[in-house]
Amino acid sequence: MTTRYYIFYDSGLPNVGWFQACIGCDQVTSKLSLYKKTTLKTGEEAEIYSYLCISCKNNLQDVVFLKNYENACNEYIKDRLSQTLRLHETFV
Repeated sequence: MTTRYYIFYDSGLPNVGWFQACIGCDQVTSKLSLYKKTTLKTGEEAEIYSYLCISCKNNLQDVVFLKNYENACNEYIKDRLSQTLRLHETFV
């Protein structure tokens, strides 16, 4: 079984819902992009999706934007999901 986790920019919107703020620019969006697949210490598969608007998804071709996006996602995972995911220390 694969569990899905979602990361997004903190905007004050309810954490459960169709719309969240884009992790790249904080624009409200319903668009998701697969960020990473990983295996938890329990052996369970996990998929981590980010809320990413169309403009930011198109900007993933830009090296600087991509690096900032990866940093934002990894920081979110480290700060908010790492205990939940029980990830190996080398994941982030």
